[in-house]
Amino acid sequence: MVLIHGIRVTSAMWRYQQDALAATGRAAIAIDLPGHGARSDEPFTIDGAMAVVREAVEGLGAKAVVVGLSLGGFIAITYAARFPDTVAGVVAADCSAEPVGIAALSFEIVAGAIGRLPDHGERLNHLMLDRFLPDEGARDIAAGGFSPLVVADVVSELRATDPCADLASLRVPVWIVNGEWDQFRLQERKFVRSCADGRLVIIHRAGHLSNLMAPVEFTRVLLEVLDDVDARRTVEAGVRDLPGPIDDARAPAVRVRLDLGYDGTGFAGWAIQPGLRTVQGVLEETLATVLRLPEPARLTVAGRTDAGVHARGQVAHLEVPLDAWLAVVGRSDVDPGRALVSRLAGALPRDVVVHRAMVAPDGFDARFAALHRRYSYRISDRVETRDPLRRRDVVWHRRELDEVAMAGAAERLLGERDFAAFCRAREGASTIRALQVFSWARPSEGPDTGLVVAVVQADAFCHSMVRALVGACIAVGEGRRRPDWPAAVLAGGLRDPGSTVAPAHGLSLDEVAYPAAEALAARAKQTRAKRELTRRP
Repeated sequence: MVLIHGIRVTSAMWRYQQDALAATGRAAIAIDLPGHGARSDEPFTIDGAMAVVREAVEGLGAKAVVVGLSLGGFIAITYAARFPDTVAGVVAADCSAEPVGIAALSFEIVAGAIGRLPDHGERLNHLMLDRFLPDEGARDIAAGGFSPLVVADVVSELRATDPCADLASLRVPVWIVNGEWDQFRLQERKFVRSCADGRLVIIHRAGHLSNLMAPVEFTRVLLEVLDDVDARRTVEAGVRDLPGPIDDARAPAVRVRLDLGYDGTGFAGWAIQPGLRTVQGVLEETLATVLRLPEPARLTVAGRTDAGVHARGQVAHLEVPLDAWLAVVGRSDVDPGRALVSRLAGALPRDVVVHRAMVAPDGFDARFAALHRRYSYRISDRVETRDPLRRRDVVWHRRELDEVAMAGAAERLLGERDFAAFCRAREGASTIRALQVFSWARPSEGPDTGLVVAVVQADAFCHSMVRALVGACIAVGEGRRRPDWPAAVLAGGLRDPGSTVAPAHGLSLDEVAYPAAEALAARAKQTRAKRELTRRP
């Protein structure tokens, strides 16, 4: 992945993303464009920028995902159009306005005036960073300094580009990423429509420089981009590639499926985040140690759970060099899968357990080959059902709930629909899901006796979807809303302030189901296709 900065700043703005990508074993280079940072003495030109990006791509093995923000977004688009054979995907962030007309002229006038200040706007820049960015983001962007005098050259050069025409020429996946409050969202729909294979992602509660204002969410997008690009390469090439660039000289590998569970209480979610304890981080580090891997393990997971969410039936896969897979048995006479499970049991912390490990059949992909994910949510709404020993996986609710009304509300949401109203910071086709099961009941026997329990199953879920659906039903169960209210919110397509996201610790991923081996590859290809509603509800 090549990371391209915005105007007047430097590659230092990508520090958080570089650290996060490195933690997952991903190769990423952040570059300085001509006229900026280490290249401040070079005049800015589009051709010069192309040469710098090309050099970085070649350093990563001649093909990469190019990521740019603001000015960098325009450069990424132009580069991909000029050198399509070197690009696996494009992320264009905070740049959804054509660089011509009044917008470009206004920016040039304002930036020029700032550049004529005695300190070239240095003090003003720092004041703005301190006002609008988190402390870490402000430090990162300020670390590389500013280049106020380059603005006129940049605007002049960009006027000769045509980003929408360039996007239309691309045959690789494109992600148009914008901060929710970014002033350059003026033509985002036009940018997305220009793409043959494009999608729009909105970073919640962020403005311009969204990678600094919401670094965790932006990084999550980059990781999802890399997962998607890897899966496309796997399906389209018909092979199971090793992590990183393809190299025929590398040792053969096997794809290993892991079935696991974890108590989410002590984790900041599944996905790796710098400085935080995550399930993926703990598991990948332990796998690398147990398997004695020459490079970090890299897991692909069926569902990235949020902080505090538990899992009983999570599934992940990784590529393991064949010699490491065979060597894990040591002097025992068990098969490698059982040996790996045994070794992990002794090395992992007690809040993560790998139950099974096996060589996956051809075409298996933990994320894209799944038929459905099933979650459960547990609520104690009566004092007599509050078990202190289960306080980590059962939500204690202060009001008694009407589970019959909740079940009626849930039933109205079933089917293939656009769940944008129940997804956080997600817009567009990616919010279309097929909700297969959504039920509420109060069991009269078993370990959940007396609790209010939901079962939620879909082909896939978008971010916070399950907890948003649960929150809407709780409002019905309390009598604050009618049973038809969640369906009305769904039809409206917008989040309703009366609906809250339910607490994370009541949620558990119970099952991920897959088709028969011969249908795995076809299922993965189908899942990765752009989602559109097959019928209107």
